[in-house]
Amino acid sequence: MKALAAFFCLSALAASAPLWPRARENAPPSSVASDEAWPVELVSPGWQSVALGERERRFARDFPGRLAVFATADDRTILLRLVHQPTRKLHPAADCLRAVGYTIEPRPIHRQIDGVEWAELRATRGNDVLRVRERILGADGRRWTDISAWYWSAALGRATGPWWAVTEFAPD
Repeated sequence: MKALAAFFCLSALAASAPLWPRARENAPPSSVASDEAWPVELVSPGWQSVALGERERRFARDFPGRLAVFATADDRTILLRLVHQPTRKLHPAADCLRAVGYTIEPRPIHRQIDGVEWAELRATRGNDVLRVRERILGADGRRWTDISAWYWSAALGRATGPWWAVTEFAPD
């Protein structure tokens, strides 16, 4: 079900892509090469890459960075996005999920035992109930659990990219 939610999220993004402004988002990418491997600190060796559908590939063509979807042995789906510059095309998972019919229940920030923080929400559509966590990691070491806070930090030059947006979908 999580893979399906990730699919719907990416589909909603792709469907709305023609409506997004293109100013500033065609700038050359940062120094991170497009063929660079996903970093080992973000991608566990046990994760399996999930092929993107046609809608997701169309969305990825206009995204100022790269994206990939991974499945885990413990039934999670991970959406990774490498973002080269500030963009409104990176927005909270709640927006995508609402667009495809999920009811969203915000939850408190989740803090792992190692101190890593994630924004968290519960998404429900019929019998499909997901726990969704997300965070953004900056090349300058900064971390965000709020995408709007990241955007303004990046847009105003107060944060250095590239940035890694990590979204995790799991059954709840």
